Formats: sequence, structure tokens, C-alpha cells
Amino acid sequence: MQGLGKETIHFLIIIIIIIIIKIIIIIIIIKIIMMMMIMMMMMMMMMMMMMMMMMMMMMMMMMMMMMMMMMMMMMMMNMMILLLLLLLLLLLLLLLLLLL
Repeated sequence: MQGLGKETIHFLIIIIIIIIIKIIIIIIIIKIIMMMMIMMMMMMMMMMMMMMMMMMMMMMMMMMMMMMMMMMMMMMMNMMILLLLLLLLLLLLLLLLLLL
């Protein structure tokens, strides 16, 4: 009877140890999965931030380009006005010369 009791106790201890090990392994796996999820979330956040930054940069670039274009247009307009004025002056001079 005592022998049987000892063997059953050993068996129970082994079963308990196996269960504890399994629980620990499951906890570790869950923790790893959680970490992976967190890392993925972080990566996603980083990607989103990067995308936002890129979008902002693109917007800024577009704005800059627009500004440059506007400036160029203004310059061109000024130049055109100047050219027109010069032409008018030349025409006036020619008219004066012809009249004289």
C-alpha cells in the first residue's frame, strides 16, 4: 500500500510539474504574441507618421512650387508690362520722328 501511495504521489508531482511548465510556456507565448502585436502597432504608427510626414513634405513642396510659379508669373507679367511700355515708348518716339 505504501509503495503504491509513493508511486501515485510521484506521479501526481510529475503531472503538476508538467501542468506548471505548460502554463509557463503558454504565458511566455502569450507575452511574445503581445510583444509582437505591440511592435506591429508601433511599426504601423511609425509608418503612419512617416506617411504623414511625406504627405506634409509633398504638400510643402507643392506649395513652394506654386509660390515659385506665382512669383515667376508675376515676374513675367512685370517683364511683359515693361516690354509693352518700352514698345509704347518706341512707338511714340517713331511718331515724334515722323511728325518732325
